[in-house]
Amino acid sequence: MNFVSFEFSVFLLCFLIFQIPLRGRPALYRHFLLLANLVFYARAGLIFVPLLAFTAFIVWLASLAMDHFAAGGFQQRRKFLLAASLFICLASLAFFKYGEMIFFAFGGFFSSAPGFSFSLTPGEWGFPAGISFYTFQAIAFLVERYKTPCRTAAANGESYLGVLTYLSFFPTVMAGPILRPDRFFPQLEYRRTRFRLHRGFLLILSGLLKKVVIASYLSEYAVREVFQTPELFSSFAVLGSVYAYAVQIYCDFSGYTDLALGIGCLIGFELPRNFDAPYLSASIRDFWKRWHISLSSWLRDYLYIPLGGSRRGNRYFNLFVTMVLGGLWHGAHPRYLVWGVLHGGALALNHGWAALRARRKTAEERRENGPLLRFLSAAAVFHFVCFAWIFFRAEDMAASFAVILRIGALDGKGGLLPLLAWPAMIAGFILQWAGPPAFRQIMLASRRIPWPLFAILCALVAGFILRMGPEGVMPFIYFSY
Repeated sequence: MNFVSFEFSVFLLCFLIFQIPLRGRPALYRHFLLLANLVFYARAGLIFVPLLAFTAFIVWLASLAMDHFAAGGFQQRRKFLLAASLFICLASLAFFKYGEMIFFAFGGFFSSAPGFSFSLTPGEWGFPAGISFYTFQAIAFLVERYKTPCRTAAANGESYLGVLTYLSFFPTVMAGPILRPDRFFPQLEYRRTRFRLHRGFLLILSGLLKKVVIASYLSEYAVREVFQTPELFSSFAVLGSVYAYAVQIYCDFSGYTDLALGIGCLIGFELPRNFDAPYLSASIRDFWKRWHISLSSWLRDYLYIPLGGSRRGNRYFNLFVTMVLGGLWHGAHPRYLVWGVLHGGALALNHGWAALRARRKTAEERRENGPLLRFLSAAAVFHFVCFAWIFFRAEDMAASFAVILRIGALDGKGGLLPLLAWPAMIAGFILQWAGPPAFRQIMLASRRIPWPLFAILCALVAGFILRMGPEGVMPFIYFSY
C-alpha cells in the first residue's frame, strides 16, 4: 500500500477515527494497532504475512529462552540461542535477496546431470515487502535483549503480539526508518494523550512535495531514459542526469521518511530522523552521519562494532567490510558491490586522513576550516557520491560504464534534458539547507490555527501538490530493498 495513494488515505483516516475512543484503553489500542499493521502489510503481499509472523515468533521465543538461561547463568546457551535466531532471520533474508542467484548457479552446475530438472526460483514467488527492514529490527531486538535480559515488558515487548506489533509497525515496515526496540515499546506502553497533529500534517506535505513534485518528475523526465540509452544524449545531459538521480533518490527517500514521521505524529509516535542535509557534508564520514541515519547507525552498532570497530583488528578493514556488506544488502548485483567498495574505501581513507591530521596538527592548527575550504570539500564529496550513484542506478555494470564513458566523451551532440529538470534539481538542493528553518517558522505560525481548520488547509495544499506532479506517481525507490 503506497503512502501516496487514495487507498492509504482511506486507511489512515479510518485508523485516526477508530483510535480516538481507544486513547485511554492501552490494551485494546495495542490490539487495534496490530490489526491495522497486518491489514496494511497484507495489502502489500498477503502470502508473506506468515513469514513476518514466523520471524516474530522466532524472535519472541529466542528472547524468552535467553532470559530464562540468563537467570540460570547458562551463558553459553544464551550465545547459542542468539546465534541460532540471528542465523534464521538472516537466512530468510538471504534466501529472498540472493536465492535466485544461488538457484541459477546450482541449476547451471547440475543441469548436465541426467534426469535433473530445475525450473522454480525464488524470484517467481515474489519478494516479501519490507523484509530487509523488519529483519534488521528483529536483529536489533535480539541483540539488545541479549545484552540486557529480563528488563520490563514495556521495554522488550514480552508477549508474542508485542514483538509482532513492533516488526509490523505500518509507518516503517516498508522502508524504514529502522526502529530500535527501546524507542518503540516505551511509546507503545505509555501513550501520548495529545498527538502532534500540526507537525504531522506539515511533515506529510513536505514528503509529498519531495516525492510527487521533485523525485517523480526527475525520475520520469531526467533520469530513466538517459540511463537506459545514454548514447542518445549529449555528455552534458548525461552528467545532468547523474545529478538529477542524486536529487531524485534523496527527495524520494527523505520524502518517504517525512511521510512516515508525519504519520507517526498523527498516531502518537515519534520516529527517528533519517536525513540531515547529506549533500552539504564536507567529508564522506560526515555524509554517512547524515544519509539514511537509521541504517548507518544500525550498521555501526550491529556490524562494524561486532567486527571489532576501532578497538579490535584493523579499523579501516572493519569499515571497508561494513560498507561492502551494506552495498550487498541492496541486492546481489556486482554494481551494488562496486558501490559498497567505493564508499568503504572512501570511508577508510577519510578516517585514516583524519587520524593522521590529528597526530600531526597542533591545537592552533585544528581550528575549523574556512567557508571556502568547506565549500570545496562539500563539492568534492557530492561529486564522489554522484559517481557512486551511477553504479547504484544503472541496470547493470555495462550500463554503468556506458554512462561514465558518455560523460567522459565530452560530446555535445545528442539530446538535452528538459529545462524544468534544472529548477527541480536546484529545488532539491535548496530544501536541504533552507527546508529545516522554513519548516520551523511554518510550525510556529501554524500553532495559532485550530487543528481542524489546519487539517482542511493541509488537505487543500496536498491536493494542489498532487496535481503538480506527473500523472502516475512512481513507487518509492527503497520499496525494492
